[in-house]
Amino acid sequence: MAHDSKVYFFSSFFRPIGRNASLLVLLVVLSVSALAQAPNSFRIGGNYGLVVPHRDDLKPLVTGNSVAITASAEWIVDGSKRWHYNYFRPRWGVELYAADLGNRAELGRQAALSLYTLLPIRRGERFEHFLLAAGGIGFTDTTWDLEDNTKAIALGSPLNASVILGVQSDYYLSDHWHIGASLRMTHLSNGAYTLPNLGINNLTVGLQAVYHINPIVPLPEGIWTSVLPRGRAHYAMLLTGVKENLPPGGPKFSVHTFSYAYEFRPSWKRGWSIRSDLFYNMAAAQLLGEEGQSDVLDMVQHGVALSYNQHFGRLRFDLMMGAYTFTRYKGNGTFYHRFSLRYDITEDWQCMIGLKTHWAKADYPEFGIGYRIF
Repeated sequence: MAHDSKVYFFSSFFRPIGRNASLLVLLVVLSVSALAQAPNSFRIGGNYGLVVPHRDDLKPLVTGNSVAITASAEWIVDGSKRWHYNYFRPRWGVELYAADLGNRAELGRQAALSLYTLLPIRRGERFEHFLLAAGGIGFTDTTWDLEDNTKAIALGSPLNASVILGVQSDYYLSDHWHIGASLRMTHLSNGAYTLPNLGINNLTVGLQAVYHINPIVPLPEGIWTSVLPRGRAHYAMLLTGVKENLPPGGPKFSVHTFSYAYEFRPSWKRGWSIRSDLFYNMAAAQLLGEEGQSDVLDMVQHGVALSYNQHFGRLRFDLMMGAYTFTRYKGNGTFYHRFSLRYDITEDWQCMIGLKTHWAKADYPEFGIGYRIF
């Protein structure tokens, strides 16, 4: 009976998701069609694993194993930029993912459309090992509902963010055909935009068939002699986010942030920054209002943070840990964290998107702009 249900998944997954699945397929087609360069390769594979219950409340929901299918179009960078060589000519692609999590009633099924990168870590004559990182849009067909499904506490919204981390290995059968194997964690959550938001972590092993349209041609070494970009910079940033307080189903609150950052970049790939964050948090004011307090300073928070920055040309990934120096609301503790992506639109202007958390608990998603002062 369990085997029949898994087979039924592959034939019926997209029907209950309906328009969302159609949107995913359309986005894949448009993403591939919009790129001037044709894909270098295609992957299709299957995954098997289980949902990792990172909270005790999720343990009763894990009643079976998960199965998933993936299909992707993949490109290899052309060597036209310095960072292509710094990371040993990585690959990137667009992936469509669909999974049955082994508990239709409370965990449901997922689909995701993600942009991913494969960063080479070791090469041989017939094999290659990569680090896998991806982010995108995720959908689920099962969410918490006060009247119909109060046990589905993992996610509160059909639309979520998807984050994938893992390792990937490819074995070369020929110039055109490869076999791939992966170990990956696929995470879906909405960043506490809608509660509940415990999130779902699907840990799987997978096998893929990989077809390369053209054989991979090595690039010449040592063609880059450009100097390191400016090693120090000062940035002013404006960010905004939206969050919801408990209990689920309540109003949304905006959170605005002004940040000043001093950045130091000692190498092409890595950098550090120190930030001062001034928050205007309307959600904190509501929580304090329930305790009988009411003041404009209820919405004000300040913190200082240290960030590690990983650079990929104009794109960078920030991993940050900060501490509040002023906050009247103490329910989230002393420390906060950020995971964000920033992109340099010009030499001075940048845009960013990220997630603010308190350790492993999401606080809210945020986006904004930054300007390099000097």
